[in-house]
Amino acid sequence: MRCPLACTLFKLKEEMFKTGTYPAQFPFRHMAKDMRFVVDAAIEHGAWLPLGNEIAGLDASSRQDLQDMDFAAVKLILDRA
Repeated sequence: MRCPLACTLFKLKEEMFKTGTYPAQFPFRHMAKDMRFVVDAAIEHGAWLPLGNEIAGLDASSRQDLQDMDFAAVKLILDRA
């Protein structure tokens, strides 16, 4: 059976999710920066990305504790939601 959580990305991050430790392979701060570019492009083309706006807003000033962790640490935010 196929499901979204069976994708390669989740398999690569599985140990992080299980242990709750997120050593940076691709730092969260870079993901947030890239999401700002995505949101800017979406706005320019009239697309609406509500979750993209939320992620792009997680910059260094709002979530300093996550910036040097792997981007998979977004799970910590989702767990609190």
